[in-house]
Amino acid sequence: MKNFFKKIEVVAIITFIITLLTGCGNLNSIVGTFEALDNGKVRNDIYYTFNKDNTGGYTFYGQTKNFIYEDRGNKVIISYEGATSPNEFDYSIKDNILTIKDSFGSDVQYKRK
Repeated sequence: MKNFFKKIEVVAIITFIITLLTGCGNLNSIVGTFEALDNGKVRNDIYYTFNKDNTGGYTFYGQTKNFIYEDRGNKVIISYEGATSPNEFDYSIKDNILTIKDSFGSDVQYKRK
C-alpha cells in the first residue's frame, strides 16, 4: 500500500512540473500578435500575428499579407501567400518583445499584444 501512494505522489509531482514548464514555455513562444515598436511606442497599424497552426499574417497600414511559417526556435521561416520563395529571419523574444533581424540586417522590434 505504501508503494502505491509513493507512485501516486511521483505521478502528481511529474504532472505538476510538466504543467509548470508548459505554462512558462509560452512566454517565449512566437505564437501571438506582436505590434511594431517605433522609438519605444507601440504602432497598432503594423503587426505580425502567428497562429498555433503555423499560419499568420503581417498587417501593414490595414493591408494584410497572409503566410505560413515554420518556427525553428531562433529562426522563423515565413512563406507569404503568392511569393515564390520563403523569407528566413533570426528572432528572439525577451520580456514579451519580439526582435526580428530584417533582410537588411537591422533589428526590428514588436511588442506582444
